[in-house]
Amino acid sequence: VEENLDMREIECAVIGNDEPRASLPGEYIVHDDSKKFLDYREKYSGTGNNEFVVPALISPELTQKIQELSVQTFKSVDGAGLARVDFFLRNDTGALLVNEINTIPGLTSSSGFPKMWRGSGQEFSEIIDHLIEYAFERHADKARNILEAGDIEEALNAASAIGDDTLQRQSRGTVVPESFTHGTSAQRQH
Repeated sequence: VEENLDMREIECAVIGNDEPRASLPGEYIVHDDSKKFLDYREKYSGTGNNEFVVPALISPELTQKIQELSVQTFKSVDGAGLARVDFFLRNDTGALLVNEINTIPGLTSSSGFPKMWRGSGQEFSEIIDHLIEYAFERHADKARNILEAGDIEEALNAASAIGDDTLQRQSRGTVVPESFTHGTSAQRQH
């Protein structure tokens, strides 16, 4: 059960890997309070009951704070490529709360993510190009951490030479093949 908040929901798009950057924030403006809950139809069918506005109707200082918190949130989950960070801006106290991070935000023509980047001066095709670059960058970074079979065998031989039979079976997510860890230390040396 959550506290019912009198608030606005502000969103911010983030792209990047190790040096992410944030778009201008956006928000849904609801024109019909009876349609305040944005179901699929209300959000994506162009009913006219709401509109997504970029930039959000907030101060430059709050815009900067949201952008900074979006990047911090993205980094805190080791984000890669893209995300959308959603905030609650309380109407009663003015407090800004991180609500959630969406690591697979919508990329349709009616989704907020591309609209926030368009409002920040980048077209959707440019964002897609950046996302492809970030994917290659992340793949290269992960590939750098994978040990070759010869490296694993060499490490096992070195460990057995100093009498260390307790080997760590994972190295940054890379599983050591069972064939390299069977047998006694003496058997592994040969």
